[in-house]
Amino acid sequence: MDDQVAESYRWCRQLCRRSGSSFCWTFVLLPRQQCDAMYSLYAFARITDDLADGERSLESKRKALSAWLALAESFGSDMNLSVDVHKDSSLLWPSLKHAKQSYDIPKALLTDIVCGVIMDLDHAQPRDLQELEHYCYHVASAVGLACTRIWRADKAMPPQAAIDCGIAFQLTNILRDVASDAGMGRIYIPATELTRFGVDASKWLSGVPNGDWQSVIRSVAQRAEQLYASGWDTIKYLPPPSRRLFSLMWRYYHALLLEVLRNVDQLWNESRTRIPILVRARLAAQHFIAPLYWSLPSPVA
Repeated sequence: MDDQVAESYRWCRQLCRRSGSSFCWTFVLLPRQQCDAMYSLYAFARITDDLADGERSLESKRKALSAWLALAESFGSDMNLSVDVHKDSSLLWPSLKHAKQSYDIPKALLTDIVCGVIMDLDHAQPRDLQELEHYCYHVASAVGLACTRIWRADKAMPPQAAIDCGIAFQLTNILRDVASDAGMGRIYIPATELTRFGVDASKWLSGVPNGDWQSVIRSVAQRAEQLYASGWDTIKYLPPPSRRLFSLMWRYYHALLLEVLRNVDQLWNESRTRIPILVRARLAAQHFIAPLYWSLPSPVA
């Protein structure tokens, strides 16, 4: 590894630690080289998100993401790195290129991640669950599939397992964030679900939903549960260090979904639903100290 690549990995580690992400610290469960690759992948996703945030105009964000997508599409070939898309992109590319080559990460997954953020920029309420899951694939499953490459998943692994897991994670985030998303004028719950339970979209956006809105939450959560169950199969194709990391992430998100369901009536309050500290401590202990994660009788229990 040359000095430029090593410096790029150091920069990615620092960016991840500054981000305050609840998962960056779990990367240390992996061997050092894989851990660094995870930092680089996270940094790519973080910069992609940054291009859609901030006070710039929608048109300015759209142009920046279009240029970023063009860079991702040409990644590893004739990249025009002189394009000034993000102030830190030149620090990212050396490590991301090294990680992509080391773990054979398909370029299409990187472009899918960017396309997901572009979809979010031009947000429209999904018409049905199929549309919602298509969006979830881009913003979550594409990242998960790239992770399985870094985790050295067996080539026999069916991609659908990782795809399902990513969708389950994103559905959990969507349910947790219904109030904050509504405050920004966004509804990620499909229109068919609101109609089925007699909920008016304008009331949902007001933060005082009508109809049987609790059943809307439970219906989407039920779909997430199905995807958690099928997504768990991913663990069968991972080596032990990666199993530990995957198990921790799976169980963390699943615990968050259970917490959302336990506190459905509180979803429209200002405070965000969180996993109790004792549950988080138990999950950490199970995976860092006494990793019994793959011997438990049922992943959905």
